[in-house]
Amino acid sequence: MNETNIKEKKVKDKVHSLRGHLLYSLGAIPSSLPYQIIGSFIALFYEVTLGLDPFIFGVLWVIYGVWNAINDPLAGYLMDKK
Repeated sequence: MNETNIKEKKVKDKVHSLRGHLLYSLGAIPSSLPYQIIGSFIALFYEVTLGLDPFIFGVLWVIYGVWNAINDPLAGYLMDKK
């Protein structure tokens, strides 16, 4: 392949522009914003109000994330199966 064919192939392989990707991803903001607000409030509440060590809170938050990474797909699979 010469250089012109390689450039044409790259243009054909490019389905969306950067602008298209950014505009498409804007749809995630309304669903992720409340989650981020609540997560920040939970961290503030546990660390300031209850006096929990930030390291321990971080470990618990990671455990929660791992639990969701395993549990949510499993629950979805079981729901789809029925």
